[in-house]
Amino acid sequence: MAEDIRYFPVNWIDGMKINKNHFIDLQDNVEDLVRDVRGLMMTPMQYGLVSTRFKAPSEYSVIIDEHNELHVSIKFLKAVTPGGGRIEVTDFTGEFSEKIALENYEFKENTRYLLLNVDPFKRVPTGVQNMEEIPPRFPFAMSRYYLTTIAESEVTQNNIGPLQLPIAKFSSRGSVFEVEDAYIPPCISVNGHPALVKLYEAYDAFFKQMEFYAVQICQKIRFRRLSGDENLIADIVFNTLECIMGYVGQQINRNRWNGVYASPMEVLDKVVSLARIMKNSFDSFSGDGKEMVFNYFSEWTTELGSGDYEKLFSETINLRYNGYDIAPCVQGVMEFIEKTDHLFSILNQLDYIGRKKDSGIFVNENIIKTERSSGIFFRQEDSESGPDKGDSRGEGTSFLAD
Repeated sequence: MAEDIRYFPVNWIDGMKINKNHFIDLQDNVEDLVRDVRGLMMTPMQYGLVSTRFKAPSEYSVIIDEHNELHVSIKFLKAVTPGGGRIEVTDFTGEFSEKIALENYEFKENTRYLLLNVDPFKRVPTGVQNMEEIPPRFPFAMSRYYLTTIAESEVTQNNIGPLQLPIAKFSSRGSVFEVEDAYIPPCISVNGHPALVKLYEAYDAFFKQMEFYAVQICQKIRFRRLSGDENLIADIVFNTLECIMGYVGQQINRNRWNGVYASPMEVLDKVVSLARIMKNSFDSFSGDGKEMVFNYFSEWTTELGSGDYEKLFSETINLRYNGYDIAPCVQGVMEFIEKTDHLFSILNQLDYIGRKKDSGIFVNENIIKTERSSGIFFRQEDSESGPDKGDSRGEGTSFLAD
């Protein structure tokens, strides 16, 4: 984001008297210009922890003790704030630590964010003193860091300060404070936080698996159509899978090329877009078509009812991405990935899309013939009489397309 440039070049003229303030002004101008360039590349949606080559981009702890005192210890952290402020805490700069007595605050709300502030224009001496100089002097200076808190209701995408970085979230229950371990701070790329790396791995595997499911199931539906056997459920599933194939086919190579350097918003957006494509495909069938197919899904995934699928798609496409708090969006997307992958893994095991679960056809070593000529399910005979009869849906069902 473009912030105002406050420090301008020094007006040097011949014969002027020079003192250290002129060099400080010069340094402030250079620092402000560099900050401005970094800030132009940042947005409220993309800023935060910066990835490193050899280690995690952050190593810090936020602890609240029994006396309601918040202890922050940062050993390693590289980040860029929304306005281009550079946060650099490493072995070379030394550890940053600070305490906040929470009992001194009047918290009207239960949830607050902890913000790390950086002031590049108020520098702190650092390094090893040069004892050969008189008087001894710290050779370097680093930006000043300090902590503040802000209520959750007061935070929006645009009011995080240009030189602030949310690093933690904590809540209070009465007089007891607790740090939320699931909080994910802003990150420029998904390799900026372990939870985002886990998200990327699940997302990448999910798209590849959905492509495989779509190809396999569409082959089976086409085969049945050639035999003159069609039904509305199969048509709806086929139409949706064609949309899925077209979309994930465009994304898989990009995933491979970008890898973990993609932004968190980009990864989350791709999954939410897939959910919207699927929902639009189901909604395009007027009448009872959508309700029929959701009822069919619920027969094979007993843990989800027909209304749960409608709710799953609606909640996923309405997820809101907040750059300062990514965890809720990540949680919603991971739930969609898990449930959708589970559904299509079951559909992929079926020989025919559209036949009811209780069709009563089984297979062991010999096929038991019935009067039904289509939509045959193959199950292991011992799944009916064995101790795991109630769970025969997942393991006993096999399919011809293997």
